[in-house]
Amino acid sequence: MMAGGRGAAKSNDTKATLITLLGARLRMLVALEQTSLSRCFGTLSQTMKFTPLADSSYVDKRVRVLPSVCAFRPRPQDGARDQIHTLGNIETAMKKSTLGTIAVAAALLLILLVPAAGAATLQYSFSGVGSGSLAGQLFDESAFIIVGRGDPTQIDSCLLGCRFLDFESASVSIEGLGSFAILSPTRVFNNRGNLGLSRAGADGLDLYSAFLVPELYDFASNLGPVNGLVAFLQWQGNGIDDVLTSGGVLVFNEGDTEGSFRAQAVPVPGAAWLLGSALGAGVLIRRRRG
Repeated sequence: MMAGGRGAAKSNDTKATLITLLGARLRMLVALEQTSLSRCFGTLSQTMKFTPLADSSYVDKRVRVLPSVCAFRPRPQDGARDQIHTLGNIETAMKKSTLGTIAVAAALLLILLVPAAGAATLQYSFSGVGSGSLAGQLFDESAFIIVGRGDPTQIDSCLLGCRFLDFESASVSIEGLGSFAILSPTRVFNNRGNLGLSRAGADGLDLYSAFLVPELYDFASNLGPVNGLVAFLQWQGNGIDDVLTSGGVLVFNEGDTEGSFRAQAVPVPGAAWLLGSALGAGVLIRRRRG
């Protein structure tokens, strides 16, 4: 293994530590906010002399000036010219204050989580036109695309300056047949500027190669599309080294074709939407509190 694997483990440990610390910070912020609100409410109870009733409600006293321990500023009563507050809008302001703190802290946590969840993962696509069979069903001159996903911090080395990245997952789509998960381990490799798709591991046999790319390309950045004349190789596994998919054994006939390769970051729309929602909620609550 190259140092990349050890570096990735250290990076993951660092992220986990930061997430734990930020989670603790979130809990502390909420606790501090609740303590502040309790102090404020206690002072208000003395100032406004709320009297509990039998149904646990309070006599609706009013106050014009909030004590200094109250960090929030509730809105005055509708139509009031002065800052006249009642128990109802003071309690509403308390709830908004707590929600605002939680929203802002949650947004900070998501800022850390989003890159941890998605930025390190890239997808590598191989496309072209080929003939062969899937679970014995023939296809002829059909467009296809094979997409693998992997973490480029996990690159490893093979012989004579070659480097490779085993995929965490892969899939194949074939015109007229559909899309299927690739169950057999596969990888992308770069052998001194010759890039291709192969079976996984240091000695994985080539399947679709080779695209001409920069010799030092390490799978960590977007690339392509890179187009060129490439070849289907060694798809016949003879029952031992077959390429298995969720639709059966996949075999491409050996031969050349005009192919294309592309590497790009995996989008994380769900995390981005969640981050935007948390930030938006925090801003909205803070504005309303102001």
